[in-house]
Amino acid sequence: MSNAVYRVTVRPIGDHVMEATGGTDGRIVMGPKGTPNSFTPVELLLAAIAGCSGIDLQTVGKNAGFDPGEFEMRVRGSKPLGGDGLTEITVEYTVPGIDDDALEPLITDAEKLCTVSLTVENSCPVDSVVAS
Repeated sequence: MSNAVYRVTVRPIGDHVMEATGGTDGRIVMGPKGTPNSFTPVELLLAAIAGCSGIDLQTVGKNAGFDPGEFEMRVRGSKPLGGDGLTEITVEYTVPGIDDDALEPLITDAEKLCTVSLTVENSCPVDSVVAS
């Protein structure tokens, strides 16, 4: 069985400011809170969860025979003061024109597909190595 491989290159572009370049030449800037036109790394993680979940909600919705149309997701991550990691992440969906009872199973199905949130939930190990 072969694996899909994802690659991102990150380089410093200033003091504590990094630019990430993805496989499709997309670019995003990360920096500490308050850095103009950037995300903090934690905000970027939350955005990745919402982006992945949103794409999967569109897929699941279309497979169920309807287009979710315009919608919004808000993601909140909680980190205890002095803590080392997030202890709770909540994704809140606002999908106008769709009954909550119809929406909930679609969100549940989308959650089963989102690679990013599944990776976070399953605590994928991160290995740091020196390039040779």
